[in-house]
Amino acid sequence: MKRLLRIIARVFTALSLLISLCALIFWIRGYHRYESFGWAKNNQGSITLASSLGRLEFIIYRVLPGQQSDFTHHKKFYHFETPPTDLEANLNLSTLSVTRPTIRIPGFTLVNAPGMGTENFIILVPTWGVAAIAALPPALWGWHRLRRRHRARPGFCATCGYDLRATRDRCPECGSAVTHD
Repeated sequence: MKRLLRIIARVFTALSLLISLCALIFWIRGYHRYESFGWAKNNQGSITLASSLGRLEFIIYRVLPGQQSDFTHHKKFYHFETPPTDLEANLNLSTLSVTRPTIRIPGFTLVNAPGMGTENFIILVPTWGVAAIAALPPALWGWHRLRRRHRARPGFCATCGYDLRATRDRCPECGSAVTHD
């Protein structure tokens, strides 16, 4: 069980590192062009990820039951424009008939806006925020590995890593018993 948890943690860390690297690439590319990637489902809606000027925009466009949409088949799409556009300026809240609260924290915007037979859920986040949050698990993993490597060296305390060359029985730093191999 412990081994399985270690494998899951390593896979999560690797995926987190991949997401962080992708966010950094979007961050750099976003200052040169507007890009959007999306997936549309047959008459059900779409999911879109857009990047421009250091911001990421996640859009979930859902067609309400009994309504028709312009998505007539399953498809993936990619779109880009040069020069990049300001995502928040393009997010015209007056045209979306926002009836639910919009959350705006500096740099972050969250909108839940119903349209004509649709429901739009929009999140705007700074790309650096995504990169920083996704980089936390790999950074913690690296820190943990360095601490374990330091503690495992001969002549050092296995608990705290204190240098034990001048002591015989106990670690003066943490008080744990010294094992002589």
